[in-house]
Amino acid sequence: MKDFFWCVVAAVSFLSGVFVTSNYYDLQIADKEMAVLQRQTAERKEFNEKLSKTTEELQHALARAAELASTRGADLERLRNANTRLQARIKAYSANPDAAALSRCSELLTEGAGLAAEGEGLLRKHSAEHDALIHLQKTKSAVK
Repeated sequence: MKDFFWCVVAAVSFLSGVFVTSNYYDLQIADKEMAVLQRQTAERKEFNEKLSKTTEELQHALARAAELASTRGADLERLRNANTRLQARIKAYSANPDAAALSRCSELLTEGAGLAAEGEGLLRKHSAEHDALIHLQKTKSAVK
């Protein structure tokens, strides 16, 4: 009977030790999982803040570019209007030997203004796409 009693005590002690140890390691695993989740949340928040800041900077740069383009567009329009008036005056004085050369120069100036406007649009589009890709790449590498 004594042996049975000690066997029961040993079994209960062993099972309670297993139970306590299991609970201890379960709590440690839960703490580590919580720490990982908190770190991931902090990294995600930092990434979102950087992305938001980059997006705001990009929008500001695009707004500034649009403002400058508007100003240049107005300048080009004034140039075209002045050139149209010049063309009308050249046609009135077509007897002048320099009128043909001046007319050609005026036409080239108008064509150049149109090409400058087209080139500016392409440049702004390419620049915005390039800047966005660079900012996203920097943000991704900063998070890693």
